[in-house]
Amino acid sequence: MSLLSIVNAFRLRKNMGTVATVFGNTADSGVAQMQALLQDVGDEVAESDFWQPLDVPASIGPGDGVTTIWPFPIGAADTPASDFAGMSPGLQMQSTAFPLQPIVRVTDEELAALKAFPVGPIRPVWHIIGNTFEVWPALSLGETLTYNYYSPRWIQTAAGVHRLYWSADTDISLIDEKVMTRGLEYRWLEAKGLSYGAAKERFERSFMRADGRQDTYREVNMSQVPLGGPSVWPGILPIYTTLTGDE
Repeated sequence: MSLLSIVNAFRLRKNMGTVATVFGNTADSGVAQMQALLQDVGDEVAESDFWQPLDVPASIGPGDGVTTIWPFPIGAADTPASDFAGMSPGLQMQSTAFPLQPIVRVTDEELAALKAFPVGPIRPVWHIIGNTFEVWPALSLGETLTYNYYSPRWIQTAAGVHRLYWSADTDISLIDEKVMTRGLEYRWLEAKGLSYGAAKERFERSFMRADGRQDTYREVNMSQVPLGGPSVWPGILPIYTTLTGDE
């Protein structure tokens, strides 16, 4: 549903009558309030879970054998510039040079230890620092990493551009329309100082149902030993020997 259709559907339920425009409407302060409340609802819901329509494929590279710092994906013209709200639940990156297993994510301390080691891992490792990915050692020439992340831009324009904020009556919400409509109802009642408990419960039930349909988490098979996977270290294993006798 578009911004205009969501607001009008709500207004009809409250016996207010429809309006011709919402975005930029200065004639009716109540309409501007509804737009602001819808923005709050969408921001809150988008931050609350991983939503399939906000799941975006991306890549790092191609490598040049030197670059180790790669910026987050860039979003639309509205702020902030970064389009990155978090990795998908799998937290995996796949390398074109090593396609059989995902490369390993490490902590800051683990990466510091690897850099201090006299030799490096066979495959690159990665972590997040600031608003960038650090991949070390540097990707080889032409090597690319692919991954999925979640965008905070839950609004889509008629031209298909994802945005953080409403920009036109024709903008649509990528979040379930029932969640948005019922969220608007309870937020509006709350803002007016009216009883909103029942409306909030309807919103929360809609949210939980929509959340359950996302299917964003992997199923884990506990009945067999996994083969490979990110828990298998792909790098160099140091071997220590003990000298005995006159050796």
